[in-house]
Amino acid sequence: MKQGLSLVSLLLVLCVGAVTFYGQSGSQPADPSLIKLKLIVVNRDNHSLDDVQKEDLQLTEDGIPQTISYFAKEETPAKYGIVIDTSGSLRTLFPAVQATAKTIIEANRSGDATFITRFISSDKIQTAQEITSDKAALTKTIDGLTVQGGQTALIDGLYLAAEYGTKHRVVGERIKLVLISDGEDRASYYNQAQLLKLLADNEVQVFAIGLVGDLEAGDALIRPGPRTKAQKFLTDLAKETGGRAFLLKTGKDLPKTVTEIVHDLRVQYVIGYQPTEPNKAKRKVEVKVISKPGLEKRTAISSRPIMTGSSTDRPKQP
Repeated sequence: MKQGLSLVSLLLVLCVGAVTFYGQSGSQPADPSLIKLKLIVVNRDNHSLDDVQKEDLQLTEDGIPQTISYFAKEETPAKYGIVIDTSGSLRTLFPAVQATAKTIIEANRSGDATFITRFISSDKIQTAQEITSDKAALTKTIDGLTVQGGQTALIDGLYLAAEYGTKHRVVGERIKLVLISDGEDRASYYNQAQLLKLLADNEVQVFAIGLVGDLEAGDALIRPGPRTKAQKFLTDLAKETGGRAFLLKTGKDLPKTVTEIVHDLRVQYVIGYQPTEPNKAKRKVEVKVISKPGLEKRTAISSRPIMTGSSTDRPKQP
């Protein structure tokens, strides 16, 4: 693995221009026929926007335009997990990993709650800190983490963190995960499809900080290297869960990255519409931000549940 990732700059992921998800109706307790989805809207610089209006959005179901009957910008307490890669590949960067996690925790407000999952290999995954609003306890846990050798089980770490968060939420809450890793998985028990199904089924949203600069790039056209694979995995993970991925070659804009994540943990748009066929089992929904003269390009991001694969077995969690 190449060395040399400094904390000087950040390469942000460009998000897709339209949101697509395959959802089921009948999931809203207040109005069984209303289909809702949460949105983040970003500009060309991948900065989250707070000034979007209902009229700025265009929604279609199976290609047919729909009327947005519900629109709100919601700010709610954040219930989330920080999932930290403590494998040997991040040894030289680990002080920065810890500092990033503590900065996110320090931004917690009244009503927020956080848990910490650390992972190395498949048999070394641990809930290092149970969910709590105690900033001092969370910070102490981060300070006590150490790097250990082992075959990185990134997918398993996320899987177990999602399971933990889901078990500790109340009805109506959406658990979020903040992943800090180089994005490379070497020996997980679960596969990507199983992870994405779990995240989609439980509406878990993932925000990924990918420290990819030390990974070998390889040749994307001939034989993709670890960096290319890690970038694709993190980008797909964010896209499929309605989260965001920030791929760092260096760390100049790391503070800006943390600011974006802290904002999106609490503030998101919610839109809803009445489907013409409420009993349809599945539907393809797309949301776009309408282009307007004189305004920069804006992009909508939301989740797209994946209905593939599952497993009742799981790796051991100390």
